[in-house]
Amino acid sequence: MKEVTYDRNKENENNKKIENEVNDEKKLKNNFPLYLKVIPGIVIVVLAYIIAKYLFGNNTGDQNKNAFTQTSEFNKIKKVIIHIPEKELFMSTLHPLSALYNDITNDEDINKCFENLTHILKENNIDYITVSEALKLNGTELIKLAKESLTYKLDEKYNYEKIPENVKSYINDEEKIKNLKKLSKNQLVNVLFTNPTYTLKPVEANNNIEPSLISFKPLGNLMFCRDQQITTAKGVVIGRMKSSQRKGELKIMEQVFKNLNISVNILTEKYDKNAYLEGGDYFAINKELSLLGVGLRTTIKGAEFLMENDLLGTRYFGIVYDNGDMSIQRSHLDTFFNILNDKLVILLDLNDEQGLHSDKKIERKVYLFDNKAKEFTPGNNNPNIPNESGEYKLVKIYEKFHEFLYEKGFNNITLYKNEQKEQMINFLNIGDNTVISNCPQLKEKVKKYGIKVIYLDFEPILKMGGSIRSITQVSRYD
Repeated sequence: MKEVTYDRNKENENNKKIENEVNDEKKLKNNFPLYLKVIPGIVIVVLAYIIAKYLFGNNTGDQNKNAFTQTSEFNKIKKVIIHIPEKELFMSTLHPLSALYNDITNDEDINKCFENLTHILKENNIDYITVSEALKLNGTELIKLAKESLTYKLDEKYNYEKIPENVKSYINDEEKIKNLKKLSKNQLVNVLFTNPTYTLKPVEANNNIEPSLISFKPLGNLMFCRDQQITTAKGVVIGRMKSSQRKGELKIMEQVFKNLNISVNILTEKYDKNAYLEGGDYFAINKELSLLGVGLRTTIKGAEFLMENDLLGTRYFGIVYDNGDMSIQRSHLDTFFNILNDKLVILLDLNDEQGLHSDKKIERKVYLFDNKAKEFTPGNNNPNIPNESGEYKLVKIYEKFHEFLYEKGFNNITLYKNEQKEQMINFLNIGDNTVISNCPQLKEKVKKYGIKVIYLDFEPILKMGGSIRSITQVSRYD
């Protein structure tokens, strides 16, 4: 057998050879041109961007992907916010008139309306989110809002100082928060929508406490998502509601937009106690012009808030002024006016309506403001209308709404009272000369103008005082 001997010198030579090879590789790497080192990284980043854009759509990297704006009512819709009512609907419909409804309806019919609407939105590639879904995006804030919405209080027949200490502990905020943290998100949103109050009293039996009254203040009109805010070319403005039944809706919608990373401006009582603003009164006509109905719901001070704070994003701003009608049938601008495209609008015949009323003035004047005018035009005899507000100055007064529209280049489709009662005007324009309407007769009215009407039976929601435009808050593409 051949003897194997260990040669240390040969091993050292091999190790030296390996070390030299490694050093040569390091030198080659260090001397490699910088641009040749960087290019592969750039290629990888670009490929990753392309793949992400392909997989997730054109919004990848778009800094304005969360922008919620609209420059015209006839542009394509980008996103819709809707509220599918929950427990609050049942509580409100038990006495419809006090809930601002016209008649009783039922939840199955209402849910069917929303099911059909969301189906149409999906068919037309329109993204939507519900108020409930948006609220659930932030559990911490949801609990905070629920804490504000839930009330524990002692029955006024009892003196707080004289009740047992253990009973006191059941009425405080710590007890409330402890209970709320154990609820599901579905339960928490229903706390927001129903505003429960537990009036409690001490007893000797059971847990030493029981309710003497459990009451609720349901937000039965939250589904009308058009009204709590307006969406302008500059973004969202949370308004103020005149009806006490609706005031609790504002904090909820504010949180919805915050959860969606959408910044908002807020009209508060601190600005002016007489300032009110509701979304059904606002229209983005085009990049140059926006309109606001002022009368029964929205006030002049609400209009001034928009002008003073430069929240409109249009050069011209028209106030469609109601100083004599004040009818619930024409409470919002979108109850007697809507826009179909850049040349065509639909308007209730206010002269025909006037013939039915000798006791009040139905016609609307239009006060047109311009934020580039150097000075206002004299001739305003209405003490309620300012001559200027912020950068805006009053430049012209139109005696009749339809005359204003004609001068602005719009053709007018006239509707009459019996058609207006069917909420024919309160359609949702989704862009591309297409509208969603609850009124099948609208199709014949607009057919010759090339307007497509998607019919949706909304009779159950009509009973509650609104229609398709009323229940949608939208953002649109420019």
